[in-house]
Amino acid sequence: MSENPSTRHPRELAAAADPAWVDAFVVELRLLGVPGDEIGDHLVVLDTHLRESGESVEEAFGDPREYAGSLAPSGGTAAPVDRSTVVLAVLALVGVVLVPAALGALLDGTRVTVTLGGVLVAVLLGTAVAALVAPGAPLLALLVRRRWMAFLVTPVLVAVGAALVLLLPQVLVRVPAPVVGVAGLVAVLAGSVLLGRAPADLVTAPGERAPGAEPDGVGRLLGVSVLPVCALVACVPVLMMRLLG
Repeated sequence: MSENPSTRHPRELAAAADPAWVDAFVVELRLLGVPGDEIGDHLVVLDTHLRESGESVEEAFGDPREYAGSLAPSGGTAAPVDRSTVVLAVLALVGVVLVPAALGALLDGTRVTVTLGGVLVAVLLGTAVAALVAPGAPLLALLVRRRWMAFLVTPVLVAVGAALVLLLPQVLVRVPAPVVGVAGLVAVLAGSVLLGRAPADLVTAPGERAPGAEPDGVGRLLGVSVLPVCALVACVPVLMMRLLG
């Protein structure tokens, strides 16, 4: 019986290669949409070649990103984002925005106030999400390949969002807090169900397990809990402001 692939790390399939090289290679293949079982095949072939030749992975295969691009069916271009990912991104955005907004209004005993600045912030966040899940996911690929840019983009988005809220406080509409809260919770629940039912595309060695297998209990639990945890984290500043204010 083969080892449970959920306990395996891709580095184990290419133990003869430099771990950093393997990590970069696997990430690039993921961005290019290569399935987990095919990634496992490539790693085993790579490992076998290195053991037989005695070469280093850089000598034998060169740059990990370029080599991954040469193996990808897409020809080195980022893979298209599937519809379920887009739906999940929208649900996550709606839930994480609406739940804390409703909580704040409930604690204050008021309605949720929708301002011009708030609407523009929602548009800003929606644009950011759309850029992440755009065809080919160029922004996602850029942030993964140039991780330092994520540390630059995030504070810029926060600063712009805060400025919009402060500079454009005009009230457009006031919505009952329970209505907003229910809408946010429905979005979180729907997203959690979608995540929990998502098949696990694990990196596996040849013959270990077919791709697209259903996630195990732990994987399903982690998937279901991601959005509720994010919504709770988004509620922390709201609670802190009420406690400190």
